[in-house]
Formats: sequence, structure tokens, C-alpha cells
Amino acid sequence: MTTDHDARMMAHLLGLLEPHGIGADRLTIAYEDDLQDYDVLISGGELSDAQIAAIWEAMHLGGCPRFTDARNTDRWHEALRREGLKILKAQAAEARLRHPDIPRFDRATRTLLEFVHALEIWSGAEPGSTLTVTGDQAVLAQFNGPPPDFAAIQKHLVVKAILADEDIEVLQLIGMDSGADPESSHQHGTR
Repeated sequence: MTTDHDARMMAHLLGLLEPHGIGADRLTIAYEDDLQDYDVLISGGELSDAQIAAIWEAMHLGGCPRFTDARNTDRWHEALRREGLKILKAQAAEARLRHPDIPRFDRATRTLLEFVHALEIWSGAEPGSTLTVTGDQAVLAQFNGPPPDFAAIQKHLVVKAILADEDIEVLQLIGMDSGADPESSHQHGTR
């Protein structure tokens, strides 16, 4: 059963996507209570860069896109990663202006582990308590133990932005605590 809101959402999407060759024959929308948003299924073959960009713009007002072509799913996730990285780098620049004492990473004089520990100390955490180096260019960010207070979360977010600005991949595990089994928690992780 299509509601007036469903029809308005479809009209909105078509207005933005039809000029890019994505018409009603390629769109299926359904409001999903668990998403609290529209599930937007986009069918058909591989999309162009311009079409992916048009979908990106169309989804700013709502909608969670899915694709029948796995290549489009991969490209969408890459677009999300790039956009997230731009946001983190902007947050890092702003944080460095507000907090000139944030440690800097000079690869010639400091290892990644030393830099990570310096960031933890800056944020008020014990070295090794929130960040774990997992490779040459990757860090796992997580809180172990009881939920942290708001100030600790804010500093943790700044630290994640600083790491991203240094081109260090930040992996985030959700739902981990000191009693969690790290192997079983990998299934809930996000990047």
C-alpha cells in the first residue's frame, strides 16, 4: 500500500535521479520501521560516476540505498568512505586550531605505537586502553570496560579524526567491553 508520503518520496527521488538515467523502472522504495527511513533499492547494471554522485545528493534528505549490482554497492561504500574521510580531516583541522597541544605524527622520529600512546595520554586515557595498533597504517579504536563519560567520548572522536588526518585507517568495533570475546565482536565491527 503506497501512502502519500511514499508517493512524495518517490517523486522527490525521480526528480533528482531521472535526469541521470535512473527512472521509476529502476527504483523500489519502502519505508522500513527498523531503519526509520526509506529502503531505496536501485536495480540495473553498473552505474556511472555521475549517477553515483546523483544518488549521493538525492539521499541527503533521506533514504538508504541498496543496489542489485554488487559493483554499485562497492562504489557506494567507497563514496561513503571518501566523504567520511573528508569530514574527519575537516574535524582534525578544527581540533588542531582549538587544541594546539594535540600530538603530531613525525614518522621520522616516532613510531605509530608511540604516536598512538601520545594521543591516548593527550585524551586522558591510559596508553593501550582505547587504541590498538593493528598494522603499519591501521589502529583499532574502542573503549573497554564501563561506558565512558561524554568528555572522554569527545576526546576519543578528536583522536579518531587526528588519526584519519594522518592517513591512518581507523577501525571501530561496536559493542565491545572488557568481558567481550574479540573474535565474536568482529562481526559487529564497522570501518
